[in-house]
Amino acid sequence: MQKFLPLLLCAAGVSSLGGKIDLVDFLRSALDARLYSSRFSALQIFTCGRAKNELQPLRGLATSFLGPIRSIGVDVFVNRSSRAKDREHRLTSESHRLLFILDLDCSEDTIERLVEAADAGRLFSTPYKWLLISQNENVSSQLGRLLASRDIYPSSEVVAVVSSGRVVSVYRTSKESRELLIEDRAHWDRGGRALSLSGSSGDLVAWRRRKNLRGAALKSSLVITNGDTINHLTDYQDKHIDTITKSNYPWALLFVQMFNATASFDRVGTWGYLSANGSWGGMIGQLQRGEIDFGGTGTFLVGQRIGVVQYISLTTTSHSRFVFRRPPLSSISNLFRLPFGRSVWLGALGLLLLLAGLLYPAMRLEWLSTGRDKRESLNEPNPPSLSDDLIVVLGAVSQQGSWYEPRSMPTRLIYLMALLAALNLYAAYAANIVALLQSTTASINDLRDLLDSPLTLAVHDTVFNRHYFGSFKDPVRRSVYEDRICSGSGSGSSKIKCNGGNWYGIEEGIERVRRGQFAFHVVLGAAYKIVQETYAEDEKCDFHEIDYLNQFDPHFVIPVRSPYLEHFRVGALKLHETGLRGRELDRLYAKRPSCGSSRRFLSVGLTECYGAFYLLVYGAALALGLLCLEIAVDQVRSRRRLRRQPTNSGIVRASPLPKQEQQQQQQQQQW
Repeated sequence: MQKFLPLLLCAAGVSSLGGKIDLVDFLRSALDARLYSSRFSALQIFTCGRAKNELQPLRGLATSFLGPIRSIGVDVFVNRSSRAKDREHRLTSESHRLLFILDLDCSEDTIERLVEAADAGRLFSTPYKWLLISQNENVSSQLGRLLASRDIYPSSEVVAVVSSGRVVSVYRTSKESRELLIEDRAHWDRGGRALSLSGSSGDLVAWRRRKNLRGAALKSSLVITNGDTINHLTDYQDKHIDTITKSNYPWALLFVQMFNATASFDRVGTWGYLSANGSWGGMIGQLQRGEIDFGGTGTFLVGQRIGVVQYISLTTTSHSRFVFRRPPLSSISNLFRLPFGRSVWLGALGLLLLLAGLLYPAMRLEWLSTGRDKRESLNEPNPPSLSDDLIVVLGAVSQQGSWYEPRSMPTRLIYLMALLAALNLYAAYAANIVALLQSTTASINDLRDLLDSPLTLAVHDTVFNRHYFGSFKDPVRRSVYEDRICSGSGSGSSKIKCNGGNWYGIEEGIERVRRGQFAFHVVLGAAYKIVQETYAEDEKCDFHEIDYLNQFDPHFVIPVRSPYLEHFRVGALKLHETGLRGRELDRLYAKRPSCGSSRRFLSVGLTECYGAFYLLVYGAALALGLLCLEIAVDQVRSRRRLRRQPTNSGIVRASPLPKQEQQQQQQQQQW
């Protein structure tokens, strides 16, 4: 398998093969003693004008336990590097296995050109490894003169060995530092062909040896959206403003103290987003261009930024959600249908039909068994109809009574049974209605439910909300943004311009949430801080949250291939273990308020009664329609009756009244 890239060829001088250092034995010992952080398996050879037969011992080493070896002239390497558009060599999965060996006894001009080309390609940075070989006992001055201005930082692995057997490693603490620090790593015993590590400087973990940055000046930047935030970074005032920055800033100061470094902070107004021309702005752009050493404000872990910045496992629990108080159940559903389930309603309907079916023949028999004189005295000349039966049953079920007074034993028993059944149903129905009036809906659980709900949607007016709300492509989020947030402003493009719409400050948004029927997208910790300060105890209940951004928590960020990667990784673990991370988060981010036992009494309004009003309106409309239908039918019957009667000299003879109607008129005249 190929273990290197052709453009990543750097130099191994082979003159030392014939000198006092047996390079083959040294490389074997370096692998055994783990002189480097990981094993190397490919050597990049620079011939330095030597004969190719001098490479045979190394080729034998490669055959035994190393990977391939390739040699290249320095002129070829420098020319290739200078012609490349991007002089920084791209990393591969095998980059950490490459070892570059440089003979410092080559000509000074050759060494200078080689080092300059390697530095321009960031080959001195991690994960590449270097071995410098020198016959000069005063190697410190030689290395200082050659490498003092190169990008060799705490994560670099540049090892030098001299003919006396002294093995050292070199690095600089920061870009501003011109001091090249030299560590005594080991001693090479040529006779015993063994490499012995030297005390604490021989520690295999580079971070342990180089955790003291000796006052190095690091640079960072803070994302500040409110100008007054710079005055309240550590006093815990206005916790709901720029909360991410206020929580990350103490961590940055702790990191600086851990490393024995100093830090200066720049101010930017945005995290930084990818522009149309492919460049990044804000804090992300500064990290990409190498203007700062770490970001002072956490940022979301999004796909576009992977490869642009390096994320550290130090997160800020800055969750952004749609926050709202669950609306009353009456605003979503008709309360008058909810007390009973479908089976109960069907059972009640069956009971109603059963009572009507039993009562109707009983009422007919009761009327027939009553004498004519008594019927006339009771003003019941006509037998009861089916509609009379239904009216009596409905009156009993609704607990409203009716005009009918049962007289016989069967009708009284049936009517009593109807009243008892209706009493039980009415008690259960009324109790459920009272409970439902105090209840809130649990039907709004995701974005689709929120989109279809009667709630007004709004967003906290911040930089990242403006960016992310307009960047989603899925239909539900686009509908939420365009139809409910922007209220249709702008065009239907993939990035709708939403200058108007429901964008509010955090105080105004939380106040609207308190009034109800309002969902506000905001950072939860900042929102609940205002809730605890401004809401009454009985108003802190029924909060619900729905995620819109669907993002990971903001992470601490540093540049890609940062020389301080291990410093920040270990520092982040220490903040976790000691509880310092949680301390800042607990002091800045308020928890969701607990709902006490006291609940406010909810009065019944028009919303709760709209089902009854609808029933009244529908009933009145139905009654009016039936009245009009009866009038029309009566007119049609009258016309047909007039057409059937004979006429004499244009005089229409009135038809005699039916016997039943004549009796009714006589009774009315007597009365």
